Amino acid sequence: MSAAPMKHLERRYNSKLIQQLPLYPHVDFDMTLSTEWWPVGVSARYHDEFIRRVAAGASSALLNISSVDYVLKRYVKQISYDANVPDRLDFRISDCVRELSGSIDNAVRGFGDRNDQPVGEFMSEVTFVRLVFAFSAMLTLSNRGYLYETAAVARMALEQIAWAFVAKSHHSYEVVRNLSATHSIGRLKVVYPTAGRYYHWLSEHSHWAYNAHVKTLSSSEGLIKALGASCGYKAASLLATLICLDCCLAAFEAVFGDKVAKFHVLKRLKSGGYEIKRRRRTLALFNEVLRLSKSVQEIKGLKPLMPVTMSIKG
Repeated sequence: MSAAPMKHLERRYNSKLIQQLPLYPHVDFDMTLSTEWWPVGVSARYHDEFIRRVAAGASSALLNISSVDYVLKRYVKQISYDANVPDRLDFRISDCVRELSGSIDNAVRGFGDRNDQPVGEFMSEVTFVRLVFAFSAMLTLSNRGYLYETAAVARMALEQIAWAFVAKSHHSYEVVRNLSATHSIGRLKVVYPTAGRYYHWLSEHSHWAYNAHVKTLSSSEGLIKALGASCGYKAASLLATLICLDCCLAAFEAVFGDKVAKFHVLKRLKSGGYEIKRRRRTLALFNEVLRLSKSVQEIKGLKPLMPVTMSIKG
């Protein structure tokens, strides 16, 4: 890639900015040990005994009791935190999303020499690598049951996927600079036929269309309530995240398939087209969520957006 477009890319941050605005760690906890005092975050994947000891340590400090062991035996020992559940569905989805999105980053790092690399190919790689942060944000929002916020991030991610998919084939700096992410969405149908309809679903939820925002309303005992978060929202959010990941893997495999091991989403056909494979982790997890959510209104419209298996003409 030419050095000319890179002259203003240097980043420097002063020590006061770093001190006052530090980055938080990339860790999400699904349990808190106390909401009455300072909350202590843990995961249900931790062993019960470890959680009890952390709870005892926090409680002894807050109660001003010097013996942690006394607090553990007297107050905490008999408490069950329902922990150590590694096979829970949301954990398996989170693991899948982190692993597969991270595998794109690992693949790009292994591409090797980038001397004289076309600008479109370079920026396509950069964009695919950046998507790991979008998927991390989607998981955080999904696991909190924030449906509309998840949709907004997923919409942005899909635009980036489309842009990277199209940019790879361009060698001109000016063409890449002026390339529209929104206008690139239609090009994704070459490898992911439902991309347009998925983008429409995301746009409805991001732009507060009626058939999307009506999902915020719930009635109970004659009262209409507004939902902020729910398990139904979480189910829909995780389904939307899995579709986005599936599309991302398909696009990356189509663009850089000659450089990386296959992600087992696409199969290149002799006709020049592709086939979306039936046996893939994203689809299996998607179907598990669907089976648990058959009566959930929030997932309406998402089921047809994850391709089961289909051939795509070149």
